[in-house]
Amino acid sequence: MRTVRAIMMTVSAAAIGAGVALLLAPQSGEKTRRQLRRKTEDLIHDIRKNAEMRAHEALDLGRSKARHIGRQVRASMKAA
Repeated sequence: MRTVRAIMMTVSAAAIGAGVALLLAPQSGEKTRRQLRRKTEDLIHDIRKNAEMRAHEALDLGRSKARHIGRQVRASMKAA
C-alpha cells in the first residue's frame, strides 16, 4: 500500500509541476492548453497502466496465497 501511495504522490507532484510550468511558460494560451491536455492524457495513461499492473500483481498474490492455504488444508486433512 505504501508503494502505491508513493507512486501516486510522485505522479501527482509531477502533474502539478508540469501544470505550473506550462502556465508560467511564455507562449500562447492555445499552445499551453494543447500541451496541458497532452500531458494530462499521458498522465492518465500512465495511471491506468500502473493500476492495471498493480491489479495483476494483487491477483497473482491472492492466487498464490489461496494455493498455499489449499495445500495446508489438504495436509491437515491427511494428518487428521
